[in-house]
Amino acid sequence: MLRNKVKYFWFLPKEFVYLLLVVIGIFAVDRILKEKINRAKDEDFPKKLKGGRGLIEIRRAFNPGFSMGRLGRYPKLVKALSVLATIFLSFALPYMSYRMGDSYLLQKYGMAMVLGGAMSNTYDRVRYEKGNGLHLYSLFGS
Repeated sequence: MLRNKVKYFWFLPKEFVYLLLVVIGIFAVDRILKEKINRAKDEDFPKKLKGGRGLIEIRRAFNPGFSMGRLGRYPKLVKALSVLATIFLSFALPYMSYRMGDSYLLQKYGMAMVLGGAMSNTYDRVRYEKGNGLHLYSLFGS
């Protein structure tokens, strides 16, 4: 009986392909934007986003820890926890797709977007020793 469940675990709904495309798309766009911002000169920041009517400002910041620099003194721990969380999400998305079938569509797409962003942030933490490249987009200049 367990063998049948394992056998069908990888039988995922057709929408899973679209979820993977969302993950890859978020990761790719995030990487492209971060690389473009990292190549720019420091004196170019902060700057207003073109077409943003002056409401959106891009700032460059590097965060060695989690939100607001938490655990910044422990970069190896932050890196390890980021990798573990990304691995968990990587397995949770197909499991969620399999178990929920066609229902909970927004939750699955939301998780796909979170996974794409998590993969990009984890890539930054593993690749760059100085910390995660975080680029803040603020609305209304706040």
